[in-house]
Amino acid sequence: MSGYGRDTVALEFIRAAERSPLLRVHVPSSPGEPTPPPMEKELTASQWEDVLTLSRDFDKTFVKVKSGDPDAIVMCIHPWVYLVEGIDPGDKPRSKVEDACDDPPMETFVWPAAKLARSIFPHCDLLDRSLGRNDATLLVTCSGLTGDKIAAARVFNDAKGFRFLDDKQGGKLKGVSDYEITLDVSGRKSAKQEAHDLWDQQFADGSTTFNYYSVHGLDAKTVRVNGELWRRGNLDDDADDQVADVEMMWAEDGSVFEVKSIKLSAFRLFKMAK
Repeated sequence: MSGYGRDTVALEFIRAAERSPLLRVHVPSSPGEPTPPPMEKELTASQWEDVLTLSRDFDKTFVKVKSGDPDAIVMCIHPWVYLVEGIDPGDKPRSKVEDACDDPPMETFVWPAAKLARSIFPHCDLLDRSLGRNDATLLVTCSGLTGDKIAAARVFNDAKGFRFLDDKQGGKLKGVSDYEITLDVSGRKSAKQEAHDLWDQQFADGSTTFNYYSVHGLDAKTVRVNGELWRRGNLDDDADDQVADVEMMWAEDGSVFEVKSIKLSAFRLFKMAK
């Protein structure tokens, strides 16, 4: 669980009777959406041994040693919270809940386990480590990649997690798009420099950001990205916030992917789902 009380990811390392060792990665659903199916992959013998070794002492407790100024007040704000349960044949179930404030021994299991889980799925392992806060958040990101997941992961990397599409950068496509790019804004079509200028206009007021919600690899060289532009209205009241649907087509150009075309719908008032 993140430091803001949000469930982030759950890992299951399982060795059932008559089955090979298995990893399942579960991510929470978005509000109003069905729970996505877990990612699954069989583990090698060495990977399973790593899990057993890492998890051996997760339920132990460190002896706290006083250090520094005894009068100092130490504050720990927004720590991550870990819940681990273990069931070993013939033994009592083990479980423990801890947060990150005291650097608990559980951390010697949960973070290496998340790193191991990410390395097991090729498209997760491909993600640029700098584009996520940690291995847990990157597992959430890669669980949402669909279709040709390797191509989808490459686009996520080349797009720098789509961070370039925010009001701080002005939404500029420079460096990630083909000059021959085409833009369709509610049926108004443009290309090349006109397309770049028209796209830039969407961010001119400094209140527009881009949120992606799907990255789907159509094949090894083509990826479709769907999302929305969010235009903030009154900061004290979101009743006049507006959204517009975005569909981007990315294609491989040499060793990198670039935006080749964009479709943008008309802006509409945002309505919160009830």
